[in-house]
Amino acid sequence: MQQATFVWSLINISCCCIVTTGIVDDLLTYPFINDDKHEYLERKTKAFFSFALLEFVSSCVLLTLDDWTILPFILLGIGWFMSGIALFNQYKIAYHSDTMEKEQAMFKSNIVRAVLWVGRFACLISFMIVYY
Repeated sequence: MQQATFVWSLINISCCCIVTTGIVDDLLTYPFINDDKHEYLERKTKAFFSFALLEFVSSCVLLTLDDWTILPFILLGIGWFMSGIALFNQYKIAYHSDTMEKEQAMFKSNIVRAVLWVGRFACLISFMIVYY
């Protein structure tokens, strides 16, 4: 057990918790937002990318330190792809007023994002318990 691996794992799991909470919050509160979708999109994008970027950096560092981090890194890559789809649909809703089909696509991609990040969290926790 290396101390550097443990510290980077804690950073990674903390960012994973924050991003997962943001995604679940988006699933629960977005239907109630009617007026300021532009402002909500800006806040959501800034918050997601700051913590997701830190999570990506810590995952890259963990890839160089240990072999067990390959699966969480793959889940992170798929999660980033689905986040791009969700944020693009949210952008279309906020700035172009595309509502029905874009909202359904955004909701479905947010569900997939939530499942991916919860799975990533479970994967990180289980690997940390096994290896530390």
